[in-house]
Amino acid sequence: MEIICLRENLLKAINQTEKIIGKNFSLPILNNLYFKTEKGRLKITATNLEIAISSWVPGKINEEGETTIPAKIISGIISGLSDDKINLRFKDNLLIVKTDNYQAQINTINPKEFPLIPKIKSENKIKINQKILKKHLSRVIKVVSESTINSVLSGILVDNKKKEIKFVATDSFRLAVSIEKKENENEEISFIIPFRTALEIIRLSSDKDFDVEINIGENQAVFIFEQSEIISRLIEGKFPDYEKIIPNNFETKIFLDKNDFLKNIKLVGLFSARLGEIKINPLNDKENLEIKAEENNLGTNKSVISAQIQGKTEEVVFNYRYLLDGLDNLEENKIIFSLNGNSGPSYLNSLNKADYFYLLMPIRNQ
Repeated sequence: MEIICLRENLLKAINQTEKIIGKNFSLPILNNLYFKTEKGRLKITATNLEIAISSWVPGKINEEGETTIPAKIISGIISGLSDDKINLRFKDNLLIVKTDNYQAQINTINPKEFPLIPKIKSENKIKINQKILKKHLSRVIKVVSESTINSVLSGILVDNKKKEIKFVATDSFRLAVSIEKKENENEEISFIIPFRTALEIIRLSSDKDFDVEINIGENQAVFIFEQSEIISRLIEGKFPDYEKIIPNNFETKIFLDKNDFLKNIKLVGLFSARLGEIKINPLNDKENLEIKAEENNLGTNKSVISAQIQGKTEEVVFNYRYLLDGLDNLEENKIIFSLNGNSGPSYLNSLNKADYFYLLMPIRNQ
């Protein structure tokens, strides 16, 4: 194998793939990157057996071939070089990295030991702009459950309907739903992306106007980008019927300014106790909202902001960090905060945009 390529392109591909590699003492091959010439380009692949990421490097192929190289070593070398052009040549179980004023010989491991990466061919396909995909995954990913007891909650549901795609995550205390309307109709299909896979999709997505093609197999999916792809297992099981838990009616509706609410929650949250609790109290004048926190060792912290209040004026306690997670993803400044006292979920949404909403249980009900 021999290829001449630009350092910039090679380093980008290495950085895209190596991030999923951890220290693996039982299977040393998993600490390596797999290099293979393919269709006039160099293909670099990494895997942790849950996810595989491949990235392609354009260059001049002088000789076809394949090998595997320790990711940490090749990454450090390419990062440290200043030359624009790099020559990679595999000979006698060594990868020779050469520039005009530098040369290294790296011991390799037989590429036949590298895990076989599955090829997914499916008629179930979705195409979505990568900026849009990144936006929706980023909106809901903080809500993914860290618990390993219920595996379906440890990922993001992609619920593809004929006229819209919904991205849904829940940890059973809160629920985030981000919605993208679409003109073209696809077959309806739902699947659950693991948390780590969603992180990698967000990381690989750029601001280029390019569609990501998602091919969904029986228990795996491939996400095809412009110069890279992610192959991942999908989480098996049935995601909770989230639409059934969305209330139809609310005891209280609060119309307010998002930035004002956000700023004062952060301020009052400085005095929150161990569970991060703050008290949301719609005042009887129906024109002001009190936000309050108490902590025995610190004291009391209270703020009052303007709001339009409809319905009951009952104090409700929330985890302020969870509130911030929902507010951060509302793009419009005019918002509605709907409450059902201390016994039911609250609902955060924009006044004029219906592309995102956030449900949160009061802390006393948890």
